[in-house]
Amino acid sequence: MTAPSTEPEAIRSYIRDLVCELMECEPDEVTDSASFTEELEVDSLTAIEMLVLIDKHYGIDIPDEEFREVENLDQSVALVQKYLSQPVQEKAS
Repeated sequence: MTAPSTEPEAIRSYIRDLVCELMECEPDEVTDSASFTEELEVDSLTAIEMLVLIDKHYGIDIPDEEFREVENLDQSVALVQKYLSQPVQEKAS
């Protein structure tokens, strides 16, 4: 299995597609600054589902509290990039 691209535009495309799939909307509705909660009507349960799928796709672990602060596509891409740039930490057994 090939690792997902970590280029900003690839991350943006993945998250846009994910939002479209979960919210049953068109890609042109998911603009860089469109509010997830107000314009796209993403509720807290869907946001957690997004987080789980993003974490799994990229092999990262973004804390729920930090992801809740994300308001739009631009911010979500920046947050994923932040966690992709951090060294992987071993989990305690």
